[in-house]
Amino acid sequence: MTVIIGLAGAGRRAAEAEISGPGGAAVIDRVAAAGPDAIGTMRRESVAAVGQGIPYGLDVRDGLRLRQVIEAAGTGLIAGEA
Repeated sequence: MTVIIGLAGAGRRAAEAEISGPGGAAVIDRVAAAGPDAIGTMRRESVAAVGQGIPYGLDVRDGLRLRQVIEAAGTGLIAGEA
């Protein structure tokens, strides 16, 4: 399974995330999933935290939750539920 979240390629929007596996690929519009203000809010909060010396807010629990989400998406792709 491959998860691509990052810079947009040719013909792609920067707000898309792609998850692909043996059963196919799914493209998620992150703006539609999180709301139109989510990326700007995240950016502003990150800049403010760095400026104030606040440590990054993610921990091992967040990493485990992200892994669960990725595995669930991959399971759906393998089952052909894109």
